[in-house]
Amino acid sequence: MPSWIEDLRYSVEIFSEAGTLEQVLGRLHDLEASRPAYAIAVPKHPGRVVMLCRKAQILKGSDRKE
Repeated sequence: MPSWIEDLRYSVEIFSEAGTLEQVLGRLHDLEASRPAYAIAVPKHPGRVVMLCRKAQILKGSDRKE
């Protein structure tokens, strides 16, 4: 893989009530940085479904119990 291609496998995303992706708030390289980004995004978007994803896998969701 060329060195200029970023490997941003984690993302913080907002979904609609219907379950469709509305906005990607950020993409990050590592899990240690993506967890605080998710934690900040949840209270900034009350009533919205915010998810922390690794590619297509959902790691955390504001609509899910921990």
